[in-house]
Amino acid sequence: MKIVFIHAALMAAGAIIMAVAAVIAMTQRKKRWWIKVHRPFGIAGAVSMMAGIFAIALIPDSQGSGLIPKIHGIIGVSALALVCTAPILGMLMFRLKKKWMRPAHRWAGRFAILIAFSNLALGIFMAGLI
Repeated sequence: MKIVFIHAALMAAGAIIMAVAAVIAMTQRKKRWWIKVHRPFGIAGAVSMMAGIFAIALIPDSQGSGLIPKIHGIIGVSALALVCTAPILGMLMFRLKKKWMRPAHRWAGRFAILIAFSNLALGIFMAGLI
């Protein structure tokens, strides 16, 4: 049961940290320091969510039975894929200078945060807290 709590805490922290990175990008872009703060928050959010997935993978038979736990796992892996894609696109857009990378980075981050919070709500529902 402790691993499940660790999983939930890491996933929630990752989603919140990524949301903070998005708020910094949306509100502080005119300041010179915004990218130096936005980048580590985005990476920390991704690392936290990766650790959360790793924590739940440690539990034997962690897939659970029934449709909702399976959907929760599929959505979680999808969120993790987007959470990892967004920072990679963010770093590459400064090196490759392709015009499509900036909107791809922004939309990947937006969808990652949306899916992560949706899956958090589903997980809270599964736990019986709501």
